[in-house]
Amino acid sequence: MYVLNGLLHNIIPTGYNLSKWNYNISDRCTVCNESETMQHMLYGCARVKDMWHLVSQSLNVVTEWKHLVCGYIMYDLSDKINLFNLLYTVVMYAIFKHNSNSKFENLPYEAIDINNIVKKNVCYYRNVLLCQKKN
Repeated sequence: MYVLNGLLHNIIPTGYNLSKWNYNISDRCTVCNESETMQHMLYGCARVKDMWHLVSQSLNVVTEWKHLVCGYIMYDLSDKINLFNLLYTVVMYAIFKHNSNSKFENLPYEAIDINNIVKKNVCYYRNVLLCQKKN
């Protein structure tokens, strides 16, 4: 997915990256005024911390930044580990999309409920996986 490739190549458009290319763009997060790096936008921002806490509780694991970058790496790629990694990618994509849409539509970041967006994305991919199992 785009977010995972962008994450690994450090090309996700964040305030930090965009401010290097255009001096009219602030490198600051609109929510907490910290430098908007990839790690901040996808994991560290106050706006998404609750989401990652909920994901961690749901999976009964501790989700750290390294898990989002590299995934859970195990010698045995069980269905459970694959599910964790897929879920992390889906959540990161939803956060990225939400951030981009709020900037593109010039909406305050708080105007859109990130939790509902993530839930809709997770449900969508769950239904896709269920349909594939039937076929």
